[in-house]
Amino acid sequence: MSARLNVALGLVLLLVASAAAAGQQAKKTVKKQLSTAPEPDAPEVQLSLGWLGGRWVQTRAGRRVAAFTAVPYAQPPVGDLRFKAPVPVEPWASPRESPPLQQVPVCMQSEDAAFTQGLLRSEDCLLLNVFTPSAVNGSNLPVLVWLHGGAFQEGGAAPYGPEFLLDRDVVLVTVNYRLGALGFLSTGDTASTGNWGLKDQQLALRWVQQHIAALGGDPEQVTLIGQSAGAISVHSHVSSWSSRGLFQRAVSMGGSALTLGLPQSAALARRYAAKLAVKLGCPEAPSADLVSCLRAKPARDLVAHEAALKEGGLCPIITWGPVVEDFVEVADKGRQSNPPFLERHPVDAVTNGLVVDVPWLTGLNLNEGGLWTAMIQASKQVEAFDAQLDSLAPLCFGFNDTVDPDELPGLMQEIREFYLGTNNITSENLRDLSKLFTDGTMLWGLDEAVRLHAAYSSSPAYLYLLSHRGKRSLTELFGGGDGHGVVHGDELLYLFPLSNILASREEDPDDRKVSELLIDVLINFAKNG
Repeated sequence: MSARLNVALGLVLLLVASAAAAGQQAKKTVKKQLSTAPEPDAPEVQLSLGWLGGRWVQTRAGRRVAAFTAVPYAQPPVGDLRFKAPVPVEPWASPRESPPLQQVPVCMQSEDAAFTQGLLRSEDCLLLNVFTPSAVNGSNLPVLVWLHGGAFQEGGAAPYGPEFLLDRDVVLVTVNYRLGALGFLSTGDTASTGNWGLKDQQLALRWVQQHIAALGGDPEQVTLIGQSAGAISVHSHVSSWSSRGLFQRAVSMGGSALTLGLPQSAALARRYAAKLAVKLGCPEAPSADLVSCLRAKPARDLVAHEAALKEGGLCPIITWGPVVEDFVEVADKGRQSNPPFLERHPVDAVTNGLVVDVPWLTGLNLNEGGLWTAMIQASKQVEAFDAQLDSLAPLCFGFNDTVDPDELPGLMQEIREFYLGTNNITSENLRDLSKLFTDGTMLWGLDEAVRLHAAYSSSPAYLYLLSHRGKRSLTELFGGGDGHGVVHGDELLYLFPLSNILASREEDPDDRKVSELLIDVLINFAKNG
């Protein structure tokens, strides 16, 4: 195995309960995300775009840092700019003030989205937030650019505050990007190429390159970091030749560009676009008419109907997501208005050396699949899922379009025997189903991605495994009890307070220890690669 894969496909990092010093008395209550009243000496900064007025925020350790929120990096993607590449924001004449983080809108999504309950939805959402301990040009602090998760269909920057990470000397940037059909509709041709949300992220990275120095950050020390769909996004940027020069490190937590059989083919993306068009009374063809019709529909109507296209029930299927833009003609690739983001499949890109060759830290949680088994249990669908496993698994794990239909029965028999033996799925053996979800949703794609990086990239890849089961878990959001292990998304609880999602409570000292350890790992990687 390549020496470039530091400590091969095992564990570079094992974050375990024993790492937490038992009996430590550092119990603190996680603070609210932002004060609603700006202080008299509120921070401000002059950018080339105009003045920004900020707010003071207090971190977990009591440090005061500056927050510049709801900063536009692109023009509103509305009207004729819907289903188009983002356009850089124009300079503003009057100073822009920073609202409390809870008042920063997220991009259009379902009102039921778990992570954004109570937050404003808007199609005018291409905003970012900057948190800095030193809004002084020339401070040259490492920069973390955070891309949120949510299956490319929900989420936003607002839930992710600086209270934990900004106890260290770093600048944190959190980014909104378009979601669902508004962010990823592709007709499989140039009428709507897709990847709009990824192109939003790319423009935000260009904004960071141009303006972060004025906010205390070093544009030559940018680490792109994300979780779940954010992790898929990060690795997609690594796989995108057009993102070169925009970041120097990459961190994918619980996902890669190959997760769940991604990216989509142009043909599959086209099918989803046609189905949405039918739902909204638009023509399926020609593509230009389909896009023109959808462009005229209210954004809330697109959101309401796009969820109905999801197949597979509680399976983590990504309907709207990255697509390979291999249909773009050579003559169109140089167009500055909409160059392709994923010109090649990530496997093809890495094997041909057409990737952003940077150090990559990636990994997963011990029981990633427990998030979905918790939801299955909470919704009382265990028996139904067992009865439908043979038809659901190909959809759940992304091999429905890659395996010959005649071979599926035999393959499903092998899968059942490997994970379940001769048993049916019951509430007593959900951990076995969780292993299937862990492998099928996260591990196989990550394993292939890391092996390819090790074989073809000159930069190192590092793997971690989070195995500490804290006192809190994202399973609290969905029910299903607390016996599902360290599930998909639990790492977020060690990086952010998430006080708008989970009720505040006294912080467990062992969890605090693991949080500080994980943050140290990320900051050291951001500084040293």
